[in-house]
Amino acid sequence: MSKTIIDINNWNRREHFHAFRAIECSFSVTVNIDVTHALSIFKQKHYKFYPAMIYLITSAVNQSPALKMSMQDETLVKWDIVHPSYTIFHPESETFSALWTYFDISCLPWTSFTGFTLNFPKVQDHFKPIITMGKYQTQSGKTILPLAIQVHHAVCDGFHVAKFIEALQQLCDEFL
Repeated sequence: MSKTIIDINNWNRREHFHAFRAIECSFSVTVNIDVTHALSIFKQKHYKFYPAMIYLITSAVNQSPALKMSMQDETLVKWDIVHPSYTIFHPESETFSALWTYFDISCLPWTSFTGFTLNFPKVQDHFKPIITMGKYQTQSGKTILPLAIQVHHAVCDGFHVAKFIEALQQLCDEFL
């Protein structure tokens, strides 16, 4: 897997990186994604919603360098491509399994939400985004999916999250 080493001393986020890493600052944003068009195509093509959305989310994450960072042996790197880690629910035992890859996606298909926060006791070097989907619902003729994204502020600002959300919405709107 290909990566680029980030020279932190010459990086335009140097001060942000050191400050937010030291205080272990992460933040979470919850938004509504309009999945009306994408859902209609998923149904036409007999795609299951969860894996199809994982594909779209992965595509949007891979458009954002800030969401592809990690630490390796005290070196900050940006991966050329990242892959998701996601959960699979087992209804018979009411537990789940994680299929591990390179960033986290989960779904709470039983409830819609207006906010979601995941708490970590130590997030110093957890730079991978964590994305959580809720139960989609129809509002005013549109199908809306609540989606939360949690990121480490050392490598990602609100601007980067907004660009990810724009990319995901565009992928949902243009899905064929």
